[in-house]
Amino acid sequence: NNNLSRLDELETYLLAAINEASTSYVSEQGEVQRWVGGFDKKNMEKEILKVTKDVRKKIEKRLND
Repeated sequence: NNNLSRLDELETYLLAAINEASTSYVSEQGEVQRWVGGFDKKNMEKEILKVTKDVRKKIEKRLND
């Protein structure tokens, strides 16, 4: 199903983006700045996997109805 394929692609993209997240960035003036705060990568991965699992179940249920 096309919706399941899109969901798989989105899940892969989001997980890759989390793992590539940097703690710094370059400002408009060209200066390297550091992010303040950050986020919990493990928790974010867990939430993404939970949500995509729930959405996947809903899509599969609609396909089987």
